[in-house]
Order: sequence, then structure tokens, then C-alpha cells
Amino acid sequence: MVPITCPQCRKRFRWTPAIAGRAARCTCGTVIECPDEAPEDPTAYALAPEPATPIRRRATAPATVTAIASPVALAYRAPEDESPTDPETIKNLYMPLWLLGGGIAISVVAALINQRDSLSAALIGVGIQMAVGTALMIAGLLLAAKPRGITLGPMRIALFKLAAISVAPGSLLALFAPLLDHIPFGGLVGWIGSFVFYFALLGVLFDLDESDTWYCVFVILLVQLAVYFMLLWGLGKWG
Repeated sequence: MVPITCPQCRKRFRWTPAIAGRAARCTCGTVIECPDEAPEDPTAYALAPEPATPIRRRATAPATVTAIASPVALAYRAPEDESPTDPETIKNLYMPLWLLGGGIAISVVAALINQRDSLSAALIGVGIQMAVGTALMIAGLLLAAKPRGITLGPMRIALFKLAAISVAPGSLLALFAPLLDHIPFGGLVGWIGSFVFYFALLGVLFDLDESDTWYCVFVILLVQLAVYFMLLWGLGKWG
């Protein structure tokens, strides 16, 4: 027997005895008539019905979904065997968390070694870099999103990803700096590598294709240049 499937939105539900032979309502609002016996499909969603209400059927109408009155409100939850480390969770939580934590650690250590800063000064410097970089990138992405129809997702998750992107490429460059200092054009190689890493992270974390990624990078660069020249103008005016 096939799973219970909503004819409108095609969402699948798992059969439970509580909804056997009853009318139920999908989250999209469509009324579904549930079978009397359980479908054998462990991948379907589980049903969580509201308190039961009597089912009334029209005497002359066939037993179809449209002939059922007072349907039970239907809720669903993810399958019990769904892994918490699905691709979306990795992309929205674990990957930015690893990048952010590793990037901050590497940047702080690099500041302690190369600039001989104190720990507090290194943390403050990395924090300022992350805050400014995140603010400029979110401004650029918001400007780029509407014309291209790009969806950034929930703002708190977008900010979390952008904070990781603002730190990770620079930390990668700092990690390989001792090696790059001993090869020809090491600075250029490092810059190209960090840009490729930045480009890849932006595309992967926000599900952008190559064209949209280039567009977002270009808009973010324009925002950064605009802020840079505004600061120069402000310093020249007040200096």
C-alpha cells in the first residue's frame, strides 16, 4: 500500500491507528481521507491528529475527500529515522560553525605571532574584522538578492554564514603565510587562493550558481569600495 499522500502539495504522511478511516487535514489545508490499514512505508511522515471529531458523510455522495465534513486537523513531523546531520543542517550549522571557530583561532594565533599583540588585542582585532566584514557582505547581498531573486533564508542563519565567510579566507591565508613567503609571487598566490575560497564558500553556503555568485561578489565589492571612499572623504573633510 502506498503512503498517505496529499493530492494538493504531495506531502506524504505515515499512517497511525488514531487516524484510521478518518478525515484529516494537511498543513496546506487539503482534506485527506486516511485508509483503514497501515501503509508499509517507513520513509513517510508521521501524523499527529488533533482530538477526534465525528465524521459525517453525505448519504448520496461517494466516499471521497470532497464528501467528508469536519476533518481532523493534521500536523506532521519529520521521520523518526531522519539524521540530524542532513545536508541542510551541515550547511546551515556545522559548516559555518567549523569555519568560524577555526578561522577565529587561526587569526588570533597569527596576530599573537606576527603582530605580537596581547590576547585581548588580538581578539578585539579579529572581532572588529568579523563585524565589519559581515556588515558589508550582508549589505551587498541584500542589494544583490532582489534583482536576481536570490533567497538568503532566515536572517540569523545568513549572518552566521557571513561571519564565517568574513573570517575563513583570511585565516587560510594566514595559515599558509610561512610557506607563501618562501615561494615566488607567494603573496599573489595566497590572494588568489583566499579569493577562490571566499567565492566557493559564498556559492556553497547560499546555494548560488556561478552566475549569481559572481554577481554577489561584484555587488559586495562595490559596497566595500563605496564605504572605503566614503571613509577617505570623511577623514579628508574632518582631518
